[in-house]
Amino acid sequence: MPPRGFLLFLLLGFSVQALALESRADLPDSLGNWYKPQNKRQVWLHTMFGLRRELQAVREYSDQGDLPGVKKWSDKLLKHYRSLAEMVPEWRDETDLSYADALQTSVERGNFKQIKRASKQITQTCRSCHKSYQLLARLRYRTANFSPLKVEHEGQTMRFSRFKTELVRSLNRVKIATSDQRWAQADAALNDLQRRLDSFGQTCSSCHKDKAPHERILGAATARDMQTLQQAIASQDIKLSGRSLGAVAVNVCARCHGVHRSLSEISTQLFPTR
Repeated sequence: MPPRGFLLFLLLGFSVQALALESRADLPDSLGNWYKPQNKRQVWLHTMFGLRRELQAVREYSDQGDLPGVKKWSDKLLKHYRSLAEMVPEWRDETDLSYADALQTSVERGNFKQIKRASKQITQTCRSCHKSYQLLARLRYRTANFSPLKVEHEGQTMRFSRFKTELVRSLNRVKIATSDQRWAQADAALNDLQRRLDSFGQTCSSCHKDKAPHERILGAATARDMQTLQQAIASQDIKLSGRSLGAVAVNVCARCHGVHRSLSEISTQLFPTR
C-alpha cells in the first residue's frame, strides 16, 4: 500500500490540475488591468480594502445610531461597490446594485434597521465572490513569478531557474568535498558558493526594495555561518563544517522556499503563461 504522504501528494496534484482547468476560464482578463504590473497603484486591492473598512464603519455607526457617521462611510462604500462592475465587466453579475440602491435609500431615510439589512446583503455578495475567486486571484496576481527573472553572475546572464540549480550544485560541492576531506576543493567550492549568493542577493533586491527580506535570508546570520564554515574548512573539522553548511542551507534555501516555492509552483501550474 502506498504511504499516506504519497497519496496526499497525488491528491494535491490532481486538485491543482482540476483547479487549473477551471481557473483559466474563471478569472477574467480585465481583472489584470487593476493589478501589478499593469497597474502600479494596485487599484483593485485598495478598492477591496476600502470596501471592507467601509462596511465595518457603516455597521458600527449604525449600531451607535450615528447617522452622520453612517452617511460619510456609506457614500464611500457605494462609490467603491458600484465601481466594481465598471472595472471588471465580466463580474457584473457578482454584484447586486439593488442592494446598493437600498442602502442609499435607507441612509436617506435614516432607517437603521434597513441600513443594517442592506449592508449585510452587500457583504454576502462580497463573500460569495471571494469564495469563487479570491484564492485564484491571489495565486495569479500576488504570487512571485520567477520565470522572467535573469541573474547576472560573473559576466553571464542566465535564467533564474538555471541559476538556482547551479546554486544548489555549488552548495552540494562543498558538502561532497568536506565529507571526502578534500579541503582544498571544499575551500574553492565555498568561495564559488559565496559569489553565487552575492549574485542571488542582487537579483532578490530587484523585487525586495526594503532591507528586511534580504536580512532574513542573506543577512548577518548567514554571513556568520559562512564565516564559521570557512574556519571549519581551514581547520579541517568535518563535524563543524557539516553543522555550518546545514545552517546556511536552512537560512537561505529553506527560508526562501518556505515563503515562495509552493505558492509559486502552484501558480505556475494554474497559470503557465503568466
